[in-house]
Parts: sequence; structure tokens; C-alpha cells
Amino acid sequence: MNDGSDLVVKVRLTAEDYYVFRTSLLREMRASWRYRILRWLLFFLFAGAIAATAQFFVTVSRVPAWLAVLACAYPAALVYDAIAKLVAWPLERTQFDPRGMSLTDRTIRANLEGIYVTGGWGEAHYLWTAVLRVKETASHIFVLTDVMTGVVVPKSGFASRADAERFGDFVRARCMGG
Repeated sequence: MNDGSDLVVKVRLTAEDYYVFRTSLLREMRASWRYRILRWLLFFLFAGAIAATAQFFVTVSRVPAWLAVLACAYPAALVYDAIAKLVAWPLERTQFDPRGMSLTDRTIRANLEGIYVTGGWGEAHYLWTAVLRVKETASHIFVLTDVMTGVVVPKSGFASRADAERFGDFVRARCMGG
């Protein structure tokens, strides 16, 4: 970090940094009300299908009700799990750079205008109005510009813990969502 108006950190991102970022956001997304509603909707859809199929077996095939429910529940559970994963995939999908350009050295600079990220792949600039919120873990600061995208700032790139806290406070004070 420098003592000018810009707060600067130079880091080398690793695959572990992206893994921490992705799993942190996925855990948060799975706890959201939209995701839970989707899971409950699928559950009730399959519960209704099991009940209708079991009723069919009981009335037409003269199978005991407990056996009909058991015979329908297992295949329905397998199909439910497959459909739940298929429906959740677009929600959880993130693209990882197969060429490794995202894992090059980069400089992250925060000032009164926004955040600048410069690396071997080019430069990105995010105005503070584009930053939705800042999420902080014990080892990272995530500056989120979308639900599943943002700037990953490993705290290990700072000279001291105080510099990391100052950077996090600076960014949090300027973003729209806090």
C-alpha cells in the first residue's frame, strides 16, 4: 500500500482464491429465499406425482398402499435429485479461465473514483456505483459487482493486517450496499 490517495495492493491470485470466492457465494446463494422456493416447489411437484402414481397402483393393481408409495418414492427421489441439480446448474454456474490468464499477477488500486484492476490480461475499472457490496472473510476481501462476479483481493497481498483492514474499510465506505 502507498500513502497517496490510492490504496494499492499487488497480488498473485491462485486457484484456491477463486475456489474460496465461488464457494462463499454459492453457500450464500443456496441460503437465499429464491433457491429455497425452487427446491420446495420441486419437492411438492414430486410429492404430488408420488401420491398420484401410488393411488394408481393401489386402485388398478391392488397393491398395498405402503408398497405402492415405496415403489414410487425411490425412483421419484432419484429423478428429483437429478432435476434439482439440472435446474440449479445455471444458477450456480461460474466460468473459470482455462488458459490461466486470471491467475496472473495483478495490481488492485482503489481510489475515490472506483477500483482499478490491472494484470497481464488487461485492465478493468469499476466505478463505485457498480459495486453492489463488499464481502470479507478471514483471508479475502470480495468486491462484488454482480451476484456471482467481483474482484478477489487476497489479504495475503497486503504488507500488514492493518493495511488489509484499511483497504476493506475504504472499499466498504464507498460501495452502495455496504
